[in-house]
Amino acid sequence: MDYSTIRMMENLARGQAEHDRQKRRQQHAEDLKTFDSSELVKMSSVRLAEWQSDYEQDEAQWVLADQEWKRRSGVSTRRIALAAIVVSTLSLLVASLGYFYPKNIPTAKAIESFVQPATKSKLSTQQLPENPVLTSRNLYESNSLNQQSLPQTNHVQSQAATAR
Repeated sequence: MDYSTIRMMENLARGQAEHDRQKRRQQHAEDLKTFDSSELVKMSSVRLAEWQSDYEQDEAQWVLADQEWKRRSGVSTRRIALAAIVVSTLSLLVASLGYFYPKNIPTAKAIESFVQPATKSKLSTQQLPENPVLTSRNLYESNSLNQQSLPQTNHVQSQAATAR
């Protein structure tokens, strides 16, 4: 066989395949007129995938199946979002109950048990003697007396003199 004969046979095969494709598409278009799209909702996922694979991407049945997949995906997404909302709301409710109604609420009797020992036992507290230098009036008087009676000396010089 020569090259031109091979090319002619390939063209005939391509033409036959295109003719079969067009015939199948016409049959699909006729089937679509009697097809009830509510059947897609009833189909299982496996059956829907098989049904969709019978059609090409630019055919109406394939587009309908694709829209059904998107609808199912949207339904599952909404279910997940609704479950997340319910869980979040319940956790907020539990947290707010724990905040406003804590487990260990001190009762009047419990408060009384804490307060009574402190008031009943009159423990003597240690009182420090008053330091006259720390009171403001004595501090002022002692500073004015020291400035009048003592000569102005440098503190470092006075320490050096006492160290010798």
